[in-house]
Amino acid sequence: MRVLIIEQEPGVGDRVAADLLNAGHGVSRCHEPDATAFACKGMAGEDSCPLEHDSIDLAVVARGAAGGTAAEKEAGVRCAVRRRVPVMVVGSAQGASFDGWTTDVVAADHEHLVERAVAAAALSLVPFAETAEQAATQVLAKVGVPASAISASVVRDGQRMKVTVAVEADLDAAHREMIGVRVAGAIRQMDPWTATIDVKVCR
Repeated sequence: MRVLIIEQEPGVGDRVAADLLNAGHGVSRCHEPDATAFACKGMAGEDSCPLEHDSIDLAVVARGAAGGTAAEKEAGVRCAVRRRVPVMVVGSAQGASFDGWTTDVVAADHEHLVERAVAAAALSLVPFAETAEQAATQVLAKVGVPASAISASVVRDGQRMKVTVAVEADLDAAHREMIGVRVAGAIRQMDPWTATIDVKVCR
């Protein structure tokens, strides 16, 4: 997975980034090391924003143990939430304006920090799977297929989202195609940024 590191103070996210890199994950940042708090990478051009081009699975906000009000360099949390990217805080979210918008909060010295990050990233795909199931259910209700016979799973692969809809029923080509179109459309409404949405309908 690829993680966006957002720092309350310069350098506070270095240890988290190192742990993620050592575990084989990719890391991006909102700011260049010598940039001012106001000047995020995206201000240099749309091609520079990690959320635009790096297929971010999780935003990790590295903060001190005491928490505190959100710093200017933490503005990237707002961008991540808007794009439905889950946010995990390493440290304390207490006192920050984004407290309550986080998926998980972990102590900086947590023994299983990377594992918690992977789990937090996986949670971001649950709403997409639920939306896919709802869209497929609406199509198949007309032919008597119950919701209990439909399940969906979603994975990200770079700028591609792969959706698998499993239906425990015999379907003709027309209904399979209709499910694919409806599911892709419903997910596109949730996520207008992912380049490609592939939908596979199977039994």
